[in-house]
Amino acid sequence: MLTCCGFDCKEIANKLYISERTVNNHNCEIHRSLGSKKPHEMIIIAEKLGFFTLKDLVFIRMKYDLKSKTIIEEKSKKYKKKKAA
Repeated sequence: MLTCCGFDCKEIANKLYISERTVNNHNCEIHRSLGSKKPHEMIIIAEKLGFFTLKDLVFIRMKYDLKSKTIIEEKSKKYKKKKAA
């Protein structure tokens, strides 16, 4: 589902604490199972089969973007404190 939200393999691997190769392997299996060759085909087929709605994808994307932004802001604050000390 993260692939459908527009995250690349590296971003997904970082978010799930797994290797990029594992993400690629799972994507290949999903493509094979759905009979799709391209990511946009996978999204269309999976949505038609009822795995998710487009609203779900937007919500997940926003959730991860907000979480990432918060983490970056926290790290930035810590860095500024260290630099000031």
